[in-house]
Amino acid sequence: MHVRLKQREGFSTIELLFAFALATLFLSGAALIAFGSQTIGLDVSLTQTAIGRVSRQMGKAIASTSAQWHAVLPAQSGFYTEQNSASSMTPCLKEMESSSSWQSEHGRGQSIALQSYLGSVHEANAQGGGCDPFVPVDVWDNPNVLGSVSVSNASGTGIAVRSIHNQVYTFLTANSAMITDDDFTVVDSTDATNPSVVGTPLSNFVGLNGVAVGGSYAYVLNNENVGQLRVIDISNPLAPQEVVSAMRTLPNIVSSCNPIGPCLSGRSVAYFDGRLYIGTSYIAFGTSIQNHELHVYCVGDGVTPGCTPENPVWLGSYNVNRNVNDIAVRTELVGGVVKTLVYAALSGSTNALAELKIYDASLPSGIYEVGSFNPSGTLYGTSITLLGNRAYLGRERATASSKDFYVLDVSDPTNPTELYSRKLGIANSTEVVGIAMQGNFAFVATSDSTKPLFVFDVSDATNPTVVSTCGLSFNKVISDIAYHDNRIYSVNNDTDVLTIIYDQPSSCI
Repeated sequence: MHVRLKQREGFSTIELLFAFALATLFLSGAALIAFGSQTIGLDVSLTQTAIGRVSRQMGKAIASTSAQWHAVLPAQSGFYTEQNSASSMTPCLKEMESSSSWQSEHGRGQSIALQSYLGSVHEANAQGGGCDPFVPVDVWDNPNVLGSVSVSNASGTGIAVRSIHNQVYTFLTANSAMITDDDFTVVDSTDATNPSVVGTPLSNFVGLNGVAVGGSYAYVLNNENVGQLRVIDISNPLAPQEVVSAMRTLPNIVSSCNPIGPCLSGRSVAYFDGRLYIGTSYIAFGTSIQNHELHVYCVGDGVTPGCTPENPVWLGSYNVNRNVNDIAVRTELVGGVVKTLVYAALSGSTNALAELKIYDASLPSGIYEVGSFNPSGTLYGTSITLLGNRAYLGRERATASSKDFYVLDVSDPTNPTELYSRKLGIANSTEVVGIAMQGNFAFVATSDSTKPLFVFDVSDATNPTVVSTCGLSFNKVISDIAYHDNRIYSVNNDTDVLTIIYDQPSSCI
């Protein structure tokens, strides 16, 4: 589970992105020395012209992408063939490249390219302030535990990591057996070797099923049939406080539980650009207006009157008719129109049911399905993550010819296509519980304590390679993960509710 306003204090991750907002160009190119009848002057002249053209080309590409983060960059052909590309390294950082190639005398091919990194403060804000702009610096072949935190009777469910005033804080939710147990805990993880609980954990919930952080607020899912959405002010991480007036019960639900239990509670939550997206378990007897499993709230989108984190306003819902196990949200350019798309990992009890559905939630009162992906088998979709034009889908443990990890091309969200799939070989009754993407790495966490973490190099999306060849010695069951500053943070169904994982400097043998 993943998850602005009242930003009393700035988040240092956002501040770092200002350094990227003015892109810096890095030039690589050389004029070839001529032989025979080829003159040095001609080569130099052609190269100088190309440098000027590609510089202007890069400037236009940066301006276009800055104005529209999802813009499609044009290519031009002539004596100089000019191309542009923008590769997503994180949701708020792109690697830009503009190139020009041409043929000199005697058909000799030459080329020159400019590279730049471009960051987006808007996209970082849309992610709730938690977009780490830096790609991993290690090879991640030998992951191991760097530090951990114990919380009594904890059964961890959700995690979010933020950098605030140069301190790293981890926000954890748990669904414990006793109502007096800690449900929401803040951990100072600045010293990753010695993380520690700070402030007083909150225990006034009936267990929490997940967390999403947006700005100075944590949005959590109460494990109850009413009051499912709760809001916690974390502007001072040392003293989190629930905003009692912000409690909301998901509307238009007339189904009841049999036997009585929290069957109507939320099970997945995502924050994006001032809105919350909440998924529930399957609710029977759904209609066009009742018993829906996907809900959208405004908590400060700058458009909806009166909505703030202290006053969430329900905007709409959709009858998914299945368990919504995980949610990823972003804006995309579809047919020249910017749309807000919700990617949902779903249960699927028959071969005909797709485990990934994509919904257009640009107008929350009129959500509709735009695309789907139906892998073989009936295994539930359990985790979904996006980066660039790729979606990464995790499922329950695969059997027979089925797979439990997929890389999908979603450049056309109406028709997701498979690029790669793999059977992870995890144990019975386990599943992929979280996927974190950063740069060219996919961190895939499972609930199998013997195979808790896979690290893939996805530079070639059609043939990813496992780089974590040493594996990880782990005796805990992971519930979810988050990436921050070259570390993986896992929340666990264990007394050691938080574990911080790093890549050991020693080479893997």
